[in-house]
Amino acid sequence: MSEKILTLVNLHKSFGDLEVLKGVSFSLEKGEKIVILGPSGSGKSTVLRCINRLEKINHGQVFFKDEEITSQTKLTRLRMNIGMVFQRFNLFPHKTVLENVIEGPVHVKGMPKKEAIPFAESLLKQVGLSDKRDVYPKQLSGGQQQRVAIARSLAMKPDILLFDEPTSALDPELVGEVLDVMKELADEGMTMIVVTHEMQFARDVADRVIFMDEGVIVEEGTPDVIFTSPKHERTRSFLKRIIH
Repeated sequence: MSEKILTLVNLHKSFGDLEVLKGVSFSLEKGEKIVILGPSGSGKSTVLRCINRLEKINHGQVFFKDEEITSQTKLTRLRMNIGMVFQRFNLFPHKTVLENVIEGPVHVKGMPKKEAIPFAESLLKQVGLSDKRDVYPKQLSGGQQQRVAIARSLAMKPDILLFDEPTSALDPELVGEVLDVMKELADEGMTMIVVTHEMQFARDVADRVIFMDEGVIVEEGTPDVIFTSPKHERTRSFLKRIIH
């Protein structure tokens, strides 16, 4: 039986007079991979930032495992359970790769350092960066930095990982190495919501694709339905422009 792990109900978000989200609702099941597509300014990234409470929700509710998490008091626990990987890698430049990865487990979760270090090393091995444990972020390529950022998120043992256009800041030849790590995580059963323009990734990995425009969900369905027979003209014109 499927287990609903995250539910968004009628999310509204404005920045001043600009209404960015106009009533977004969807749910995510444990182990499910959702890819959100849409043009710039459609509200995709704002949805993720509202889930992780990086933006204040004007109206609506977010439920994590049936518990409403829109109150300030639950923020730390929320961020321990819902990891986020950003466009820009947001690594601590003065800390080594290993120190970046153990930061959360040690300082947020209280894991003893002697446990955190081998755990972090296993995560660096998972993302293919065992040999970079003692270097600093500036010595890494963008793709390597993003893989460290993924390892850092995994170090919190999250129930859900949110990816906000994780390859958009990378040189084209570095995109594949990050997508490969994300595909492996998906294959291992990680619950994920991914905002991306990588159409092949969406086709290969998503259980469900959500297409957004102008702050609303225009349509959603399996990759097969969305990519081969989208119902809405807006979806069709977007995909035609992106794919061709």
